Amino acid sequence: MNRQRLLNGLASVLITLFLGSCAPSIPTGTTPALVPALTPTGTPCSIATPTLCSGWNCSLQGVVFTNAAGLGNELAGVKVHLRQISWCSPTKGEHETITGPDGAFRFNVYLHDTDSFLLELAVEGYQPLRQKIGGFDCLYCACPPIEIILQPVE
Repeated sequence: MNRQRLLNGLASVLITLFLGSCAPSIPTGTTPALVPALTPTGTPCSIATPTLCSGWNCSLQGVVFTNAAGLGNELAGVKVHLRQISWCSPTKGEHETITGPDGAFRFNVYLHDTDSFLLELAVEGYQPLRQKIGGFDCLYCACPPIEIILQPVE
């Protein structure tokens, strides 16, 4: 019986310590002030809440080529459309950019591991292209450079 009490007491203390590490303590008898939500930047508390999205600030980057990947085949001035599908990321939705003189493009996103990214390009004289990337392909911002190769319309 004493052993069970001791285990229950220890479990209670551990739960209190664990939960106390997730949020600042509020002194008894005070009303917490409302503060604006912060953009997630670090490792969130392990207790999931609907407003918290664990992930990473990452850069999806790549190059648009014509015919084949390689020097001299880069395509400048191409509109690259990105759709981020996410249940929680603050950067979810539609994004666009234009490739630079070296055919390079970049999107800065907040990446959650269950996100999906759909890249779409429609360039006159080339076949339209859709390319999908999953958040698991980019865990810890380890996305490989994206090579997009446009093929001419025949």
